[in-house]
Amino acid sequence: MDWPEDINDKIVGMLSTDEQRVVRSLNRWTPHRAGAAANPFFHVNEETPVQPFQKTREVARHIPELLVPLYASYGPDTEFSNDNGMVLFSEDGMREVCPGIRDVGFTYMGMGHINVFSYHRGDRRILSHIDGGANGWDRNRNSIARKKALEEYNMGIVQPELTVQGFLAWWEEGYQTPSDQTEE
Repeated sequence: MDWPEDINDKIVGMLSTDEQRVVRSLNRWTPHRAGAAANPFFHVNEETPVQPFQKTREVARHIPELLVPLYASYGPDTEFSNDNGMVLFSEDGMREVCPGIRDVGFTYMGMGHINVFSYHRGDRRILSHIDGGANGWDRNRNSIARKKALEEYNMGIVQPELTVQGFLAWWEEGYQTPSDQTEE
């Protein structure tokens, strides 16, 4: 997927260097049929055809602004994955865990564990917390701990197991594809 020339010239040129890297890296995400979170070992579903970045619909959910062109180019039932194993939920698959905090993606960590990425629309930060587990007890404990940490974040309390980052810092720290990290 390449950016249409008018978007690149008019919009991308106004972004910071870090924002431009995010936008340019979006074309390396692979679209898939939604539902990876329900699959064994969180495997992504089959790929769907790659489409050019072209707004085909309004994005109804509050998500990081730099991801809107990607989501607006596909149906609300499309999720995306990168070479590092990160999955961005489909818009239909995003859920609001507590007021103002929406799950937007995850990375599988093994043994049934995932690192879930949630977007706080108030301060526009990404909140990362472990969830899932190898057995029912782990899954229940991690789910309760994650929900509690997110609720407390809304009250101004940051639990040690919750990682809080601005979107750009989160993206740069490790959720790019390998080729993004080598670009100037």
